[in-house]
Amino acid sequence: MKKLLSALVIASGAFAAANAMAWDVTTAATKVQKAADEASAKIDEAKLKNNAKSESYKLQLEEKIKDLKAKIEKWQSDGDAKSAEKQEAIANAKASIERLNAKLKALSE
Repeated sequence: MKKLLSALVIASGAFAAANAMAWDVTTAATKVQKAADEASAKIDEAKLKNNAKSESYKLQLEEKIKDLKAKIEKWQSDGDAKSAEKQEAIANAKASIERLNAKLKALSE
């Protein structure tokens, strides 16, 4: 009977130790998961800020394109639209529009 009681005490102690170790592992896993969730939230926040900046930049590019198109239209309607200076300005504005459109396309991909 003493041996059985002694074995029960040892088994009980081993169970308590195993239970404490399992609790420590669970606590550590919970802390790791919480840290991962916080990091993920920070990444998501950074992505949102970057997207907002990107959208703002896209709007600026679109506004520049709109302004250049208006200038081209105005220059073409002027009486001296065929002058070399106006033709060069129009060509430069069209080239700028192409570059801005390429930037917009790259941002959209």
